[in-house]
Amino acid sequence: MAWQREDRILMRNQTSCELEAGEAIEKFNKNKEIEKEANPLQLLPQTILQMLDTAIIVTDASGEILFLNALAEKITGWSFHDTKYFPLSYIFKIVGKVTLSNLDIPIEKNPCKGQNPYFLDDVFLIRPDNSSISIQYSLSSVYDGNQIVGTALVFRDISALYRPNHQQPHQINHDPLTGLVNRSSFESYLKQALHDSRNLAQTHILCHLDLDRFKIINEVCGHLAGDEYLRKFSTVLQQRIRRTDILARLGGDEFGLILQHCNLDQALNVVQDLYKEVRQFRFSWQSHTFSFTFSTGITLLQSDSQSISNVLIEADSACTVAKAKGRDRVQVYQADDQDVTAQRGDTQGLLLVMKALEEDQFLLYCQPIVPVSDVDDSTDQRCYEILIRLQDGQGQIIPPKDFLPAAERYGLMHLVDRWVIHNLFKILASRYAKAEESAYEPTCKSYRNHCYSINLSGSSFNDDQFLEFVQEQFFLHLVPPESICFEITETVAISNLNKAAKFIAQLRAIGCRFALDDFGSGMSSFGYLRNLPVDYIKIDGNFVKEITTNVISYEIVKAINSIGHVMNIQTTAEFVEDEEILAMLKAIGVDYAQGYGIAKPFPLRLLIS
Repeated sequence: MAWQREDRILMRNQTSCELEAGEAIEKFNKNKEIEKEANPLQLLPQTILQMLDTAIIVTDASGEILFLNALAEKITGWSFHDTKYFPLSYIFKIVGKVTLSNLDIPIEKNPCKGQNPYFLDDVFLIRPDNSSISIQYSLSSVYDGNQIVGTALVFRDISALYRPNHQQPHQINHDPLTGLVNRSSFESYLKQALHDSRNLAQTHILCHLDLDRFKIINEVCGHLAGDEYLRKFSTVLQQRIRRTDILARLGGDEFGLILQHCNLDQALNVVQDLYKEVRQFRFSWQSHTFSFTFSTGITLLQSDSQSISNVLIEADSACTVAKAKGRDRVQVYQADDQDVTAQRGDTQGLLLVMKALEEDQFLLYCQPIVPVSDVDDSTDQRCYEILIRLQDGQGQIIPPKDFLPAAERYGLMHLVDRWVIHNLFKILASRYAKAEESAYEPTCKSYRNHCYSINLSGSSFNDDQFLEFVQEQFFLHLVPPESICFEITETVAISNLNKAAKFIAQLRAIGCRFALDDFGSGMSSFGYLRNLPVDYIKIDGNFVKEITTNVISYEIVKAINSIGHVMNIQTTAEFVEDEEILAMLKAIGVDYAQGYGIAKPFPLRLLIS
């Protein structure tokens, strides 16, 4: 039968590997007799390298790893460089195939000198990516005379000898690092809990737990310390919950907890007990001691609960709100809670942005910026601020307030900036080419005299490749740099002052212009202005729209305009909503105006066509 053939193959391969390891050690002992003056651990790697199709790890007497051959690196998933300062038990992490419990490496059972090594199989080796592999292994002591100077761990991959339908339940159902239920298995438990809530009128509680500032331990002590803390943290939680409750590691430093047959008051008591235990827990690593807290989002599983994904999002949204309120606290999900609703709105906005980037669903809009001295000026020089909108699957236009905050919160704004620049330049290049082919020369000249103002986010300044990207777009599309003005907010410029100054200087050198947006909204505006070589100041619209009713706003606008002109910087007023504001701006001497009182934003395609 097939399984009998496999057992014979396994026994034959095991015997072969035993002889192979024994011969290697015997060769080493012979070499040792020939070269008594040499350090045996220096000779051992050369001997082991002769053992074909066998992985080996060598340690000294203290257990420090001295050598891995190439096959050992491949099977374990560790390179020698990464293992040099880690204990053997961390690199060679094994669990029993039946018990699925962690196993210690039985160094004390090493065969005596002169005996062939024996093999232990039926174990899983846990790799760094949490996958597992079936192996057999043996331990052999390395001698210098009668003194043990190290250990040789010999092993080989035997997963190919097992039946194709052989499953590895530890990998499938549990998290190898903590031993807790993994996300996939947790969702199965959650599915059953939802079923019972809907059909049996039972009430359960879903909790989403997220460690606060956990990355500190990884940054200070490394991921080895972080992994050990997660194991200890899991143990602390397990000791304070019931056997019927389900605790899982969902990924990273996030955990899920299902409290079975539990109402909200009981759940809050359980979570408070967990907080008490975790706050008292101290984790020591080398010379450092850490104490962490966690934030929790709770949602009830009841008869009207929706899908698994929905309740997970509810708990996660509540947890995010708990973090935003200061961490180390509990937030219960309620559909009408403004904070939770805002967080879920951010989540939906994030999905919109990701989909729009993937499926090219953004739309470019523009809004005119006109000279205050003559709003009806019909000269060819026209300036337009480029704006962005989003079109959903039903063709509805979504305003930026519904998706840009999420893009900023989740670090996607630099991708949005790149999309705007690439697509604007591509449209302009196409239009320039068509205008040049036209027999009407003034048409081409008119389009090239237009100026387009593009907003840049703070995350773009933190993107080291962004400047190179912009320069590349100018080169690819042959857009005249003098037709482009980049807008950066005062807050972004001040928080990235050195990067902003360098970015501005390099693009101004090729002809681009720059505007400092929302000027007056930050602190020490005038002091920083001296360090930023900009062409325009855009006065914060919150002051502009009040200049006819608030004397302080009027004086602020007047002062910004005056200092801008002293520095040879032109000024633009935002939020110009009516003729009265426009007339007062003209009296003050502001150069340009922009707002709904001048013109509302409209699709760029209407301007280009």
